[in-house]
Amino acid sequence: MKLALSVYPQDINDPYLVQYLDNARKLNYQEVFSSIHLAEYDVAIQIEQLYELSKLIKKHDMTLCVDIGGAMIKKLISDKTLSDKLKACEISALRLDYDYDHQAILILSEMLDLNRFIINASLLDSDKINALLALSDKIKWEAWHNFYPRPLTGISYDFYYQQSLLFKERGIAVGAFVCAFNKPRGPLHAGLVTLESHRYVSIAEAAYELMASKVCDKLIIADPLASQFELESLDAINSNEPFVLNIKCANDISDAERELLFNRLHQVRYDNSEYALRLITSRNMAEQGKMIDPRLSKVRKVGDVTIDNSGYKRYSGEVQLIIKDCPLDERVNIAASIAKADLWLLKYLTNERYFYFKEKE
Repeated sequence: MKLALSVYPQDINDPYLVQYLDNARKLNYQEVFSSIHLAEYDVAIQIEQLYELSKLIKKHDMTLCVDIGGAMIKKLISDKTLSDKLKACEISALRLDYDYDHQAILILSEMLDLNRFIINASLLDSDKINALLALSDKIKWEAWHNFYPRPLTGISYDFYYQQSLLFKERGIAVGAFVCAFNKPRGPLHAGLVTLESHRYVSIAEAAYELMASKVCDKLIIADPLASQFELESLDAINSNEPFVLNIKCANDISDAERELLFNRLHQVRYDNSEYALRLITSRNMAEQGKMIDPRLSKVRKVGDVTIDNSGYKRYSGEVQLIIKDCPLDERVNIAASIAKADLWLLKYLTNERYFYFKEKE
């Protein structure tokens, strides 16, 4: 999975910008997305600001993709001064948002000496995709979905998935946008998201869902100047580092139970039931004869972390994460509960990913 972030021409004078690009490049961010078809700003000024931005991006050894559409495309083609200035920005790709024809793409490719074009994955059907692919064998296509500034206008997961499949089955890489909360872009400041369901969730939760879909090749932070925490969160997910599950321990948890939970990496089994995720690591320890004393039993709720006690014989010491409410069982101790803010992670725990518990006060 590739990572990109967004910086807009109007951000060129932000005092944090240089440090932001420094931080992003030290992680695994390779591309910057920008736009020059904002109706509220003068076109010539936007391109001049983009030129200054492009020099900074080049210094950081990152590539620049620029979003254009509608009247801006026609203006670029008809105004050589503007197109020459845009060419001087040494962009790596144009993203064609809307309202363009095939001839315009060929002209822009020639004028800007450009062969990488990104099409709008949210708007094209099969026939339109096929027509573009037949346009030229020199053009390298990608497809990035829209982002939607206005609340309640983002696309659904099902639509995102089906649209993405149209491109994936033709060998075209797909990108999607997630929002950042550090400095939401105006004028609405309501988050720039592809999926409406991602508008108010953390960048990590949005990213996990897109990655788990298996039809997304690039994640782009749409809002400018994300926080360092947001940059690192996305990078950690993408680099397959073990993630953290914050838990609150039961008041009467024993030392033996703590030993099973903390200071070790955990992994769920490949085969799990609809009720619980069983941890391989704890079972290995249980096989070494770890007998856990019974404690007061309770009904098990989603998010509970349980440990089988000696009543379960050779299963004693097995740790499970409850994903569907279960009845009381005196052979099972409730050792902890997952923090409410981390419950969404239960959907994405797989045998391929390690994690560890962190105690929440």
